[in-house]
Amino acid sequence: MRQLQQTITSNTPAQEDKVGKEIMLAYELGINKCVSERHIYASSRKMTAGEAAKKLTKLVGSKVLAADIKELYQMHYHREAEWHHSGFYNGSSGKTMGRTFFISEAEVQELAENYATLAQQCADAKAHKEAEEKRQRETKVMGFYWTWNYDYDYSNHGKRRNHKVLQAYEGDELHCPNHFTPCNAATLKRVKTVVGRKYYGWDEPKLEEFSKKAFDEEARRKAEREAQLEAERRHWEEKAEKRKADQERYRQQMMKKVEANLDVFSALNFMAIIPEEYHRFFLQSGQDYFRLHCTRRMRNEYIHEMAKITGLDYQVCDVYVGSDYCKQQIEEQLKK
Repeated sequence: MRQLQQTITSNTPAQEDKVGKEIMLAYELGINKCVSERHIYASSRKMTAGEAAKKLTKLVGSKVLAADIKELYQMHYHREAEWHHSGFYNGSSGKTMGRTFFISEAEVQELAENYATLAQQCADAKAHKEAEEKRQRETKVMGFYWTWNYDYDYSNHGKRRNHKVLQAYEGDELHCPNHFTPCNAATLKRVKTVVGRKYYGWDEPKLEEFSKKAFDEEARRKAEREAQLEAERRHWEEKAEKRKADQERYRQQMMKKVEANLDVFSALNFMAIIPEEYHRFFLQSGQDYFRLHCTRRMRNEYIHEMAKITGLDYQVCDVYVGSDYCKQQIEEQLKK
């Protein structure tokens, strides 16, 4: 920022071109007020819209506002008047950049000469705009549109992904949202069942995807997928039930062998199998020693030792260790 030292005065055409190309910075005009250097340069050659409105009011004998100047200029020249930054101010939607419009004296004279025609054209345009807004306000439409949202693709290092989200709309045409596609009531009913659907990449909602044929086809595919998932679920449940039944049948067979060899197990001294340094755990928890203090490897070693001593199969000894017979025998040996 540089403090404004002096106002730019008249220059030769060559100097004006040079100044117009080089001036790009901003001057500070008091506290919290700054404008572009092009703004300063334009103010030395042209009138602001407010000044032009006062002069045009005197020329035509009718009250003209600064906003009218912009409309008259747009109507006559079919382009926007020259404007430059004029600082920032707190508007209804937050901090907003101000704009100052500039109009030359020759342009004001030309507007004054054509004022009656231009004023009528502006009035006609305003009336047409109001009539169109009234028609749109009274016209009810229905359809769908999409808005932007985002999520995170956790399959790709959690990168953010923008996507379109399907929405439905029913209301007047004037407040119709962007990206709106009209449709009939039957189609809108189908759209409402999938509001919130996401579209990634270049995809976006299309009218044909909400046709009855497309919905029926999607429902058919969904029913097929659900039937397949249900069949797979029943298949695995049947396998689990069969496996459970086989395990129970196997346990019953082993229990019969255990009961047939109870005399062999009753003669077994557990303290001889358990290492001496673990006797205190055995005395504290009894049969729970195998569950609470043994690793799988240690338990397997004990059962192998038991099978070696008794001469029975490892599976029979394993079932015996988990049975009530073993618990009762341990309690009896601990009482002695």
